[in-house]
Amino acid sequence: MINIDKIRDIVTQFVKDRDLFIVDIKADNANRVLIVIDSDTKVSISDCVSLSRNIEKEFDREEEDFELEVSSAGITSPLLQERQYQKNIGNQLEILTQEGQKLKVVLESVNKEGIVVTKKHFIKEEGRKKKKLVLLEEKIPFDKIKTAKLLLSFK
Repeated sequence: MINIDKIRDIVTQFVKDRDLFIVDIKADNANRVLIVIDSDTKVSISDCVSLSRNIEKEFDREEEDFELEVSSAGITSPLLQERQYQKNIGNQLEILTQEGQKLKVVLESVNKEGIVVTKKHFIKEEGRKKKKLVLLEEKIPFDKIKTAKLLLSFK
């Protein structure tokens, strides 16, 4: 099995001096390695190619064969790292909580413990037929988030 710690070290060194960060590194028993990187600005194809070449030159394919895929976090990919949340402040998210609740929210801020979001809530006011729209702020700890994805808006 391929040395995932060695790969993690190579990737960590590669992203250290660039505007990149690691989202995920996975390897399976068939030696398929998947590396997902992201950036506060953008990830270029040349970033992925350079990282792939850096990893390839450190391993001998005659000694150990492996399949390598290096990609950027796509716009429909779930948010996995705090830094991904940071770069998406102000955007709409769809969050699935550990309890199975689905929320459509706007990401307001991020800290080490979790995120602060605003969500729309309609309340019935006394003496009025129509419900009033109120924006509620809610703190959601990271450990309560099962998945979080960007909501795409084509308005």
